[in-house]
Amino acid sequence: MSLHPTLRSAAAAGFRPRLLWDSMLAHPWCRPEGGATKPGDALLVGVTGEVGSLFRLGGPRDRTRLSLSDAVTTDAWQRAERLAQRHAGTALACGLLGSTKPPAAVFVAASGVASFTNVSGESYGAAFLLAHTSRWLDVAPPVDLVACAKIDDSGTLGVVDGLETKLQTIWDYALAVKRVVVCAEQKAAAETIAAGRFEVFAFDHVEELVPYVFESLVHQRDAHLRATPEFAATRARALEAWVANRNPQLRAWEAVAQGAEFLSTLLADRPEATSARIVGRIARRHTGTGAALLDWPEDDELPARTELRHRYLAQVVQSSADSGEPEVARRDAAKARALIPSRESRNSAHLVLAGAVGRALAATGPDMHEQALSWMLDVVDDWFAIGERSESSYAVCEALRLASLSGDAPALARLGPALDFWRDAPELDERLEVPSLWVDLERVRSELLLGRPQSALGAVRILRKQMSQANQHLPFAIVRLEAIALDRLGKHEEGEKVRAAMAEDPNQATAEWLFELDRHVRDGVETLPADPPATNEVTRCLKLFGAQGARRVQREYRY
Repeated sequence: MSLHPTLRSAAAAGFRPRLLWDSMLAHPWCRPEGGATKPGDALLVGVTGEVGSLFRLGGPRDRTRLSLSDAVTTDAWQRAERLAQRHAGTALACGLLGSTKPPAAVFVAASGVASFTNVSGESYGAAFLLAHTSRWLDVAPPVDLVACAKIDDSGTLGVVDGLETKLQTIWDYALAVKRVVVCAEQKAAAETIAAGRFEVFAFDHVEELVPYVFESLVHQRDAHLRATPEFAATRARALEAWVANRNPQLRAWEAVAQGAEFLSTLLADRPEATSARIVGRIARRHTGTGAALLDWPEDDELPARTELRHRYLAQVVQSSADSGEPEVARRDAAKARALIPSRESRNSAHLVLAGAVGRALAATGPDMHEQALSWMLDVVDDWFAIGERSESSYAVCEALRLASLSGDAPALARLGPALDFWRDAPELDERLEVPSLWVDLERVRSELLLGRPQSALGAVRILRKQMSQANQHLPFAIVRLEAIALDRLGKHEEGEKVRAAMAEDPNQATAEWLFELDRHVRDGVETLPADPPATNEVTRCLKLFGAQGARRVQREYRY
């Protein structure tokens, strides 16, 4: 391999060879012996026409930045992030999580005229996935590997254009790269082009790709944690701080749960073990797999940090609200209220617990809805009063639901400023996209509860275009509300077509039962569908509302 012809080509194009050489060697992939990568690093291989270029995802200290500016590339970045959160959870996430903002892409080298001003296209999907997974696991990616494949929403790897130019660019410039990952469909072509110069590995799905790239690195990291308890304790404290402060970037709850559980066992004889255990329980409830009833803890079972203590107690109260046992919800709500100071003294930890109290009050029955609504309206106002509007989404959703159930016009008017904020929130901070989608979903439900199905239908179709896979409930809830709106407008056939779109839903038993429930309401049948599935959601729903019939269940079922 020789760099001289390409350096001469670059010189002819106006580049200074020494500067180009220095730029290349500043990045680990371009050194013959390799170099140290960092968590979140990724090598991107781009092609324009017949010109190939290498980029890397840059950090805050990089001087020369090129943006991931177009919608297609941003979509690929966000899709990779969702898939990384899902599949990084098979390993242990014990460290700080990185930024969710698209990073800069820093120019490394070109095999000809470098005309790029941004990194564009879907072909970086697999590279983006490895960068995100590296961040979630806090493990540096291998320097000898580069990925060239698209990824769709299901996690299937796909074909990229310009494969020959990309592989030649890797051979010319990425001197440390010995392995190239492609989709299974392009394996034969890649092996022919590579001609033995580097190994080609092909995968059908990210479930195969992630363990291949990271499994051994994660084991090395975990061995280091076991060998250095002080370092492990530092990681436990860092993870505690992120959960206690509810950093808006924190979405990889499955990975957090597994990491916290690992640390709580590893640090069994240290005070950090209690916090790690609490973090694990909070994360489990966020994943939905551990949403069981939590007992009210003794004082010595709680962590020292006030913020984490209140957030955990909020999960306990929330579990009581979801239990379907009104007396349990009432009891724990009363215990929590005794810990919350007067409104002028509340901070964010108090308001997290206060929001759970409002949900619990609402879960005790219709006779408490008025009190719960008043309480939740205060919580919404207090989030805005302390300048933490981005934390208000749960309270806004519950207040809007309660106000719409009762048709309380003054309460709906009082929520106006908060709803205006959440309408514009993603433009202010893209990390608020997911909570804003939940608020948008509640707006649709509000329109239905207030008897405005045409408005609901228009809103839900806009929302459906923004459908996120960050939470398993959201896509189903959007489709279900769209079908209900169509039923209310007498468009039953259209409604059934919309329901059919969820045929591949992994929670099919729950979906089918709820769809049948909606058909009962549509047809004026007050009895509930037979043979309800024994899933957590349906069981809890029936305990709360079952005796009241189909219409009551449809009105108050939150998802």
